[in-house]
Amino acid sequence: MIPKPHGPRTENVVWWNGQTNRADRNTLNKHKSGLVWLTGLSAGGKSTIAHGVEKRLFERGVSCQYLYDFGLVYLERQCRQLPANAYG
Repeated sequence: MIPKPHGPRTENVVWWNGQTNRADRNTLNKHKSGLVWLTGLSAGGKSTIAHGVEKRLFERGVSCQYLYDFGLVYLERQCRQLPANAYG
């Protein structure tokens, strides 16, 4: 069982237990799971690093998922509610 995260809570964010768990995925993939989240300035090399890490993990037989520009996607979705002239 994955422990629930600690820290401040908001009413509109809830913990969701999926129908598979980490132990099952670890068994299927034959390795432990993990997360690498790169943050930094625009054009700071995050994508270059992510592609290199993905290649090295793949070469070692580690299953990977690469989410590109998640922050931009999140912000774009959040900003849809703003009026068209909100950016100045």
